[in-house]
Amino acid sequence: MLPGVFIGDAADARDAKLLTEAGITRILTVHTESFATCFPSTTTHNLLVCATDEEDTDLLSQLQTCIDFIAAALEAETNVLVHWCVGCRPG
Repeated sequence: MLPGVFIGDAADARDAKLLTEAGITRILTVHTESFATCFPSTTTHNLLVCATDEEDTDLLSQLQTCIDFIAAALEAETNVLVHWCVGCRPG
């Protein structure tokens, strides 16, 4: 993994203390739309890619958007957390 990029789960994304301690100000979430209301106020930039844990879910169409989001965080020298819903296959 790249320095400044953290992999976690939904609990990590909701843990304001953990995010603050790790210096994470951006969160990339691959989850259902309902998760959007769960971002803590400690993060300033959040990207939600709506997806479900289904074989036919098209994640490739969102890949460049995700790459750009992570790249922007690294260019700004900020940390980013990447997580997906429990059971989702990241690969």
